[in-house]
Amino acid sequence: MSARKASSQAAARLRTWLLRGPVQLAQGEHAGGIVGSFASDGTPAYVYGEITGYYLHWLAGSHLRDDPRRAANARAALVWCERHYGAGNPVPTRIALTPMPHDWRNETEFCFDLAMLVGGLSAAARAGLIEPPRGLLDTLLHRLLAFATEGRLLPVASGSAAGLPDRWS
Repeated sequence: MSARKASSQAAARLRTWLLRGPVQLAQGEHAGGIVGSFASDGTPAYVYGEITGYYLHWLAGSHLRDDPRRAANARAALVWCERHYGAGNPVPTRIALTPMPHDWRNETEFCFDLAMLVGGLSAAARAGLIEPPRGLLDTLLHRLLAFATEGRLLPVASGSAAGLPDRWS
């Protein structure tokens, strides 16, 4: 088998896994949310908004134009976002699905996480996969305003800036 054919087959398997596999939760409180990682036994560990934004960007891509799952998956992600962030709730880095050790990142918001979620929702709307979620976007954009202060853009917003490490990535 040629390298090109093997690569094409691997890409097709990955697309199928992303569209029909365990990456997007199908039931429960977090149905529609995108899994950030899996435990060694295959159990989803957490969902979070940033990767949901990436996923929506991916769904909006032209490489998937003929797949009927695109719109259904985008709508499910939107419903999850509206349920968890539509009331102005914080957008933590991770929403644990299983017990996790304490992580300071889940007590703050990151500008990039919000921006990626807004971008993904916007891309999905531009691609015609979802109706523009104006209320949700207004809410998220309002939250993003908190990161712009005194002529600069802050990377994080936290109730306790003293608790933030100098480096976190």
